[in-house]
This record gives sequence, structure tokens and C-alpha cells, in this order.
Amino acid sequence: MKRISIVLLTLLLPAFLSADEVVLKNGNHLTGTIVKLDDKKLVLNTDFADTINIKWDAVASFNASTPVVVQTTTQKLIVASLERKDDKLDLSTTSGQPVEIESTNVTSLRSENEQATYEKSLRPGLMQAWAGGVNFGLALATGNSDTLSVSTGMNLNRQTTTDKLALYSTTVYSKDNNADKVNANAIQGGFRYDHNLTKKLFAYAGSDFEYDSLQNLDIRAIPNGGLGWHAIATPTTVLDLFGGVAYTYESYSTGITNNIFSPSAGEEFSHKFNDRTSFTEKAFIFPYVTGSQSGNYRFAFDAGLSTKISRWLNWQTSMSDRYVSNPPLGTKGNDLLLSTGLGVTLPGKK
Repeated sequence: MKRISIVLLTLLLPAFLSADEVVLKNGNHLTGTIVKLDDKKLVLNTDFADTINIKWDAVASFNASTPVVVQTTTQKLIVASLERKDDKLDLSTTSGQPVEIESTNVTSLRSENEQATYEKSLRPGLMQAWAGGVNFGLALATGNSDTLSVSTGMNLNRQTTTDKLALYSTTVYSKDNNADKVNANAIQGGFRYDHNLTKKLFAYAGSDFEYDSLQNLDIRAIPNGGLGWHAIATPTTVLDLFGGVAYTYESYSTGITNNIFSPSAGEEFSHKFNDRTSFTEKAFIFPYVTGSQSGNYRFAFDAGLSTKISRWLNWQTSMSDRYVSNPPLGTKGNDLLLSTGLGVTLPGKK
């Protein structure tokens, strides 16, 4: 019997030694593997209950079998154990140096593996961390009428802690085959790159491109750049303000070409209503200040509403509106494109 007990102790001892121990304020002891501090809850992987979330304020102390990374508002510490004393935390670091900090100064706590995964996510590859969606809409009518309408919409972005890359487009094509008439044939799209200079200030550069056969517009290219300000930045709501300069090149099938310099100003807003539905919107104005177009202006507005149906499938509506105060003779100055339909959504950073 004694021999069996020794064997069992020999087999179980490594498991006990390799486990992290969390002591709660009510005296309970929990063992497992500390993963991270997430939304004021300490995540602990256990053998007896899988993953459990412990309220951070309920933790009195812990001992980690392998060090954890504690990030405060001012420094990063490699910690082996922690003890709470009122509103302060006594940390025992791997260097043997005790450290006392305010409990409210802890911004994150992660295992070394979790920290490595997190730091890798801050520097994703160019093909990683894309979020947003692409949708396709189709409408057909036959019989007394014979029409075809096709629309597409795209709104993609890749964001890290230092920069953001956005790609967007809306296209609409509609034809009445009985009348052999194209009712709409337009493409609007572009890209923009933002780079953070400080927590609030960022620089941006990008370009918009437009084509509209009914307006006789072969190409309108608007490279632009400047500075932006993160006016609101929360997990659910973002508002950025922009100011800069732009150059517009226009070429029409009638032979008209324009080269225009202008300042630019705008805003971009996004809001997550819940885990499934989000809304984005941006608007820019370009007052023309050079050449024969001086005194005119161009206004651009884009909006999108996306609702997830499943992990990869969504219902997306995209709208683009472009207004020029100086349209070519015989054409209208405003063009509105609307695309709605099923699409594919990308998850972004995991």
C-alpha cells in the first residue's frame, strides 16, 4: 500500500508542481494554467472545469509555475507571484526584485505564450488581419421587361497599432435590353493608408478613382494626403477628422481634361451596434482653387451597413455619392451608387 502511494505521489507531483495556483479573497484555492487578464477577469485553464473566468477583484494572490507578463501603464514586468494588499499589488519578479504597484495600473496580464501571440498580432503580415466584407447583388427581369442589374461593394481594412490600410469600391451596371439602353455604368473606389504619429495624430495618403459612362467620364483620379485626428477612439465607436491637399485629374470622352489642385477636409465615422451589425461612413469636400475650375468643388460621401449572418457570410449595403458643381454640359452633377446583397466577411485580427 505504501509502495502504491509513493508511485501515485511520484506520478502526480509533477502535475502539482507545474500548475499555477490562484487564491481567492474568500479563501478558495484554484489550480490550473493562467492564460491572461481579459475584461477584468483572470482566465484560468483547468483540468476539472476547462476554462474559467475569475473576477480580478476577487483574486487575493497567485503563484505561477511559469512566469507571466504583467504590463502596467509605465513598464513590463516578468512576474512569478502576486499578492494583493488593499489597492496595491506586491509582485515577485523573476529577477528576485519585489515590486509594489497600484492594482489599477495593470493594463494586461498574459502567460508568456499568450504574450508572444499578442505581440505577433501587433505586426501581422500584409495578407493577415484584414477585416470588412465584399458583396454582390444581381437583379434580372424577363417577359414584358428584359433588364439586367449588377452591383458590387467592397469595404476592407487592415489595422495594426501603428497604421491602417483601407480598400473600398462600389460598382453599378444596369441595362434595359428591350430599349437597348444602358441605364447605369459606374465605378467608384480607392484606397487610403494611415500612419499614427502620436496617439491622436496621424498622417494619411491615398487616392480615389471614378468612372461613369453616362457622365462621359473616362477617369477621375484624386491622389490626396494630409493629417488626421482621432477625435473618438473606443472599442465600438471611432471618429477621425481629416485635413490636407488633393490633386484631381479628369478625362472625359468628349475630349475635356481637367487638372485641378485643391485643399481637402473630411471625416470618417464607424460604430459597432453589436457583434453582428456595424456601420461606417465618410465624407470629403474638395474646393477647387486653380485654373478655370476655381470656385467650384467636389463632394464625396460613402456609407456601409454590414450584418453578419454567419462567421463568413453577411448582408452588406454600400452607398457612394459623388457631386461636382461643374458637370459637363448635358450631364448631371450628382451620381449615387447603391449596392446591396450577400457577401463574404473577413474576421480581422484574432
